[in-house]
Amino acid sequence: MGVDGNQYIAIRGSKEILNTLEQCSLKLDDLDEKCSVIAERFFGPHNIVLKLRDPNYLVIATEFRNKPIYEYMEILLKRYPTLWIKNDYSGEDGTHGFWIGRYRNGEVYIQTHTWEELTNEEIMMATDFSR
Repeated sequence: MGVDGNQYIAIRGSKEILNTLEQCSLKLDDLDEKCSVIAERFFGPHNIVLKLRDPNYLVIATEFRNKPIYEYMEILLKRYPTLWIKNDYSGEDGTHGFWIGRYRNGEVYIQTHTWEELTNEEIMMATDFSR
C-alpha cells in the first residue's frame, strides 16, 4: 500500500521557457529510467491541471505516489537554470512540505521543509487528538 498525494508546482521565469514547459505539460524527455517513469505517470497533458498562468508565472497541480518528486524538480531546474521552482505538496498520511529550487551565484540552491498535519482519516473520524 502506498501513500497518495497532491502537489502544486509554481514556476517563475521567462515567458519563452514557461511557454515551452506549458506546451509539454512539464513532461521532459531524454531522462534516466527513474525520471522517465515519473514523467509518464505525473506529467503530460492528461496528468496535470493548469492552475494559473501569466507571462512570467506558471502553476500546475498534479499527484505523486509515496514521496515528493524532488529528483524530477532538480532535473527541471538544471535543464532551465534561470527558473525559480516551488513544489508544495501534501500526502494523505498527513505529510506536508515544500521544495524550492533556484540557482544562486552559479550554484544550485535548494530549500526543503516538511511537517505533519492530520491524516485524511483523522480529519474524517477523530475527535480525541490526545492519543
